[in-house]
Amino acid sequence: PSLFFNKLWIAIAAISFFAFLLTLIREVLKDMEDVQGDTEGGYHTLPIKKGLSFAKKYAQLLYAFHLLSVAAVACRMYMI
Repeated sequence: PSLFFNKLWIAIAAISFFAFLLTLIREVLKDMEDVQGDTEGGYHTLPIKKGLSFAKKYAQLLYAFHLLSVAAVACRMYMI
């Protein structure tokens, strides 16, 4: 039973982490879409503070990290 719960805990933690990363990426992309409105509203989002180019690179880096994490967890799950 302990091996089952170990795998279950890893799966739950991995899914939660992946959901967090995807949500963060989505929010950065949505902030990039709404720079004009956020500027007018006085919000201090990543694209406003650091620029659209930086925000795009940040989102790409997060997405690459997400894909590598999925691959790593998938490999790890099959090795246990």
